[in-house]
Amino acid sequence: MHSTRLLLCIAGCTIVQALYAQKENNKWTFGYNNGLDFSSGAPVFFKSNNVSVEGSASVSDAEGNLLFYSNGNTVWDADGAQMPNGGGIQGNGPSFQAAGSCTQGVGISRSVAHSEQYYLFTLDAYEDLNPAYPGYLRYSVIDMSLNNGKGDVVATEKNKSWTRLCRKK
Repeated sequence: MHSTRLLLCIAGCTIVQALYAQKENNKWTFGYNNGLDFSSGAPVFFKSNNVSVEGSASVSDAEGNLLFYSNGNTVWDADGAQMPNGGGIQGNGPSFQAAGSCTQGVGISRSVAHSEQYYLFTLDAYEDLNPAYPGYLRYSVIDMSLNNGKGDVVATEKNKSWTRLCRKK
């Protein structure tokens, strides 16, 4: 029994497998045209088209190449061009016109059903909330197989209201 454990320990120590880290979060965009690239270990500044007071999100592929980013109102591709159907996203802005103040108002998650698609989640900005309008969580689908691999916001899956965040009692 003791020799079996020793053999397993030695085998475990001598078998080496290469492990690759996921790099989907290596590049961040935020603020007024700012971006940081963490691919080299130390942050390196790059310019983006993102203008946001607070909430913003970006995602890269497994190799760390930027795919797209958003401030909750607009979705830009890796080159900084607005994606087709990427304007008029209803989130993170007063009356959906400008970057507002919703600190965690934008998020991106890869679809488990379709590897080329991502969900962009947006929340309404604080400035938009009032007793008649309690705020919503919305989502839009970004399909990276469209627009020659640069991505497109799927028009039929844009600004879908998921649920009210607060309900008047």
